Amino acid sequence: MTTRRKVLAGLSGAIASAAISHGGFGQSAPVAIGALISSQNFSPYDAQMRLGLEVAIAEVNAEGGVLGRPLSLVVRDDFGDPEAATNQALEMIGGGSKIEAVVTGLLSNSRVFIDETLQGIPIPLLHAFTNEGQFCGKTTLHFGATTLQSLRPLIADLTEVPERRIFVVSENSRTGQFVLSRVLQFVRPSVVGMAQVPIDTPRTPADFSTALRRAKEGRATIVLCTMSRPTSVKLVQQAAEKGYAPGMVFAFLDFSEAQARQLPADVEVRACLPFAAADSRAQVQRFVAQAAEYSGTGLVTHVAYCHYNAVRGLVAAMRLAGRPNGQAATRFIRDLTLETPTGTLAFRGSGYSSLPMVMCRANSDGLRVVSGLPSVEPGTLC
Repeated sequence: MTTRRKVLAGLSGAIASAAISHGGFGQSAPVAIGALISSQNFSPYDAQMRLGLEVAIAEVNAEGGVLGRPLSLVVRDDFGDPEAATNQALEMIGGGSKIEAVVTGLLSNSRVFIDETLQGIPIPLLHAFTNEGQFCGKTTLHFGATTLQSLRPLIADLTEVPERRIFVVSENSRTGQFVLSRVLQFVRPSVVGMAQVPIDTPRTPADFSTALRRAKEGRATIVLCTMSRPTSVKLVQQAAEKGYAPGMVFAFLDFSEAQARQLPADVEVRACLPFAAADSRAQVQRFVAQAAEYSGTGLVTHVAYCHYNAVRGLVAAMRLAGRPNGQAATRFIRDLTLETPTGTLAFRGSGYSSLPMVMCRANSDGLRVVSGLPSVEPGTLC
């Protein structure tokens, strides 16, 4: 807390001065974006997050930058802890980095801690992971899908499953409990059971065996996983190992090409996502080719895509403001309409945007698109 008080003591004046002098930089100095990229058990989403940010920054710089100034990226490790994330963000904002926006990382609680600690200081906080859709921060913008943006189309897709009997698996955390409550509002009549599983860590790997056994005993035809962490694919792996998978449909609120590669043979997963690399539209394939070439691995997921959009959205707001700094951007970004490779994002005065989404199927061969939705509302009260 001492670190916070010291930084906050001079932060308002520093940001006000930065706004007057175009971010405190000379005309050719870079416009810095800060990013919290965790080293704690979030692979490959950590690399995908960085990929999306770096591709967008390289693209903007190739266009001539933001009002003639290049973008740069400043990265800090949040160590998988919201308190550490907040201190790192404060150091970037008030220290020598002089960043103009903070990309808040995977942890949902980090954006809450940072927003509340800044006490209304107008610097954009960009969250580009799947999120629960409940946080109405003053300067927080969400470029990832909310629970309801993923859930509503997914539930519609699952209506074709005979004798729909749903077993829900969620994460035993504050955010996980809220997501579970939202899910139950829509599927409760069909729910035959539910289980909350502790957060997966290197010391205590997630064990879904009890949940899966209960799902089997309850004759569940659908196992709905509400967890957004990349390790949630272990649920399907363990179901196959124990012989529970036959006769079950697996549905996820969050999934990616990286997880599809880890699926056992003869098991299929359904998910509604803001992006899939297999989307055949030309503009999507251009982005995929660009990102794959940049990464050198060929893996491009919705995590990279949404972080790419976060940078493009920030840049668009700065250009509308006519000034390459975060404070100026905050006055435009909540009313931003952004054209993206998958379609139009529209914030309409909220920290959440309507998004194009795609219904997907995944198996060990990869992730494929079965249908598209041009605009899905976030389903929040902000």
